[in-house]
Amino acid sequence: RGIDPDSAEAQLFGRKLLSALTEAFGLTILEGGFFHADPHPGNIFVLDDGRVGLIDFGQVKQIGARASTTLAKVMVALAARGAGGGEGED
Repeated sequence: RGIDPDSAEAQLFGRKLLSALTEAFGLTILEGGFFHADPHPGNIFVLDDGRVGLIDFGQVKQIGARASTTLAKVMVALAARGAGGGEGED
């Protein structure tokens, strides 16, 4: 059946998927101290309950505390910008 990519349903799914992926990758980086270095669509599954499943952790990189803090600041800044907190910034 599929979803019309221009439909409101597809746009809502896309926003939810982006949020779930941001959370999943954020947790692995900020709490686990590593990142998945091969996040292509074949390694990402959407489970029946809406959660995201990641597979194939053959390529990972450990993140040190300093880099993790820097990435956290970048993620917070991007989130604020996306929520309207970065008006005037390009």
